[in-house]
This record gives sequence, C-alpha cells and structure tokens, in this order.
Amino acid sequence: MALVRDATAAPSMHNAQPWRFRYSRRSRVFHLRADLRGSLPHADPVLRALHIGCGAALMNLRVAVAHEGW
Repeated sequence: MALVRDATAAPSMHNAQPWRFRYSRRSRVFHLRADLRGSLPHADPVLRALHIGCGAALMNLRVAVAHEGW
C-alpha cells in the first residue's frame, strides 16, 4: 500500500526501521507496532530512539493519509 510505503520513509536510528504496520480493511484502521527485532540494544538501551522512530513513521502516515484526502 502506497500510504505505508510513504510512512516507512521516516527516519530511524541507523535506519533500523523498527516498526510494523497492519491495515484492517473492514474497519479501515492502521495499526502501528514497535518491532523489537529492529531495536538497537547497545545504542538505544531504553528504546527512546525506537519510540521516536515510530512516532516519525506515524507522522509520515498521517501526512500521507491527509495528502490522499482521507
């Protein structure tokens, strides 16, 4: 889906992209989850950068959705 592609262009620490999106067609809802497989335990031990990266991805999704007129 193009909206998720736009959302995943968000910056993240070392470009780890520690997030996963899921879209429910029936309810027309996006779900964003942190993906701990993309975490960097030595560089980001308290997961602050992971949360900031997920927030950036969510903001990109919101902009993409607004651009599409949703």
